[in-house]
Amino acid sequence: MAGAYDTAVNGNFSCCTLNLTTGILSIGSGDMVDVQHDITNNTSITIADGGDLLQYYDGAVNSGSGGVSLTRVSQPMYLGDYTYWSSPMSNYNLSGIPKNRSYIWNAQNGYWSYVVSGTMTPGTGYIVMTNNASKVTPVATTANFTGTINNGRILSNIFLVNSKWNLLGNPYPGALSAEEFILYNHAAGNTTGGLYFWTHNTRISNYNTEGLNGYFTETDYAVFTLAGGVGTGTGTVAVSIAVDNLDNEGLDISYGGNTFPPLNSIASGQAFFVEGLVNGTATFRNCMRVTSAGNNTNFYRSSKPTQNTGSDRFWIDVANQTGSFKRMLMGYFRGASDGFDNLYDANILSGSNQVEIYMLIDDAGSDQDRKLTIQGKKQFSKDDVIKVGFKLAETGGQLNVINLPKAEGIFVDMDIYLEDKLTQKIHNLKEGAYSFTSEAGEFNDRFVIRFTDKINNNDGDKKGHDSKESNVVVVSNGDDIIINVRKGELHKIKIHTVSGKVIYDQKKLDGVEYAISDIKAENNVLIVTVYLKEGKTETIKIIH
Repeated sequence: MAGAYDTAVNGNFSCCTLNLTTGILSIGSGDMVDVQHDITNNTSITIADGGDLLQYYDGAVNSGSGGVSLTRVSQPMYLGDYTYWSSPMSNYNLSGIPKNRSYIWNAQNGYWSYVVSGTMTPGTGYIVMTNNASKVTPVATTANFTGTINNGRILSNIFLVNSKWNLLGNPYPGALSAEEFILYNHAAGNTTGGLYFWTHNTRISNYNTEGLNGYFTETDYAVFTLAGGVGTGTGTVAVSIAVDNLDNEGLDISYGGNTFPPLNSIASGQAFFVEGLVNGTATFRNCMRVTSAGNNTNFYRSSKPTQNTGSDRFWIDVANQTGSFKRMLMGYFRGASDGFDNLYDANILSGSNQVEIYMLIDDAGSDQDRKLTIQGKKQFSKDDVIKVGFKLAETGGQLNVINLPKAEGIFVDMDIYLEDKLTQKIHNLKEGAYSFTSEAGEFNDRFVIRFTDKINNNDGDKKGHDSKESNVVVVSNGDDIIINVRKGELHKIKIHTVSGKVIYDQKKLDGVEYAISDIKAENNVLIVTVYLKEGKTETIKIIH
């Protein structure tokens, strides 16, 4: 090619090989130049933010005396915020990214290492704090990558010694398919299927005048698996609710920030965390790169991306009146199972966020259930019951809401119910959000998602519960609470107050009868949850 060529003017093009002799090749935002094999560049290539230079075959060779310049623009950030970067160039120095400070994750030892400069290793992620000096007005960081573009097979070390988490990054000057990366590296036995993207939506807290030494929230990671993606919320205006109304009438729910889920395309320059399965390597290949234009723009800015559709799945949110927010994804997929699936399920990153919601499944070899932010199951049944955990770190008594923002596939025309075992209520989320108050703490026995509105109606108007329809008998006798099981064997017992406070929690039980004598009778309503070794659970309201 001789002479200047601008895709914004002349359009995208594809070719077998590309030979540039004079002029500048300019690739505009949202545009693509697709080269199947070699590139000989004896002039200059400029790639605008969101532009894409694709090479498909791993054996493609790049040569010539010309240079390449690629621009990436981060989401606007406040003082103290970080962006997770990766270099699309093989010889780019970290010092070229405007910053206050930067770190690399030392997965082998399980800690962050401070780094000022040095060549950025292809396929490795770096976190860079903005050099913006404002806590009031967010400012984007512009990185101008120059040098020799990465191409072909690239290996990045992963470790499973002191930390299963490894910070990697898209090494190419164009979008990378998240699904292709997941499938290839999971088939090789190296990584799980969860990709975790930092969104820095929640403002840093308790930071000094330089924006340092503050606290971040781990739940600001958006997550992607083959089941789909879950986004995050903002820590400033995540929810606006009618605080004097607890009957789900007149609720005004308005989520802000980058709540949109990550999609299949990982933008150029974007770093992300993966969970390692072994000490080994993660592999990037040209054939993993996205081959259609317009997929290199989702660098976690505020614009809404196009959501993939067609799957049987739905999203559930929780938010409270102070602005904390968390989202989870549940779906049914042909390749999934009811147990933990590396390709479809993703563990929650539980940290300093004030409110959390997650699904619970049995974790083989552990007394604790596994907490998932994404869960994929194999085959849908209307009798399915999905255990949901809830965590509130702030002062108790606050109003919270659980909401169904979106449903796809079979769930578009199907009712989805939230059962609150504490209040003995069942609520159709298709009719609106469910509001409730809660003490601070972690509650893994209060909520379930179900697809019918059938529920045991234990009214609690007696000193105990003894229904012929129930497998569990609970009787309040003076200061004693006596529990009997008609069929099966006891595993554990948990007792809550109606405000959600756990006042009794006993694990590793045996037999069919158990007496509790250390809860003083005060004529209060209590919620008794009985777990059987067969995996069944029954929740009963009594007056004690």
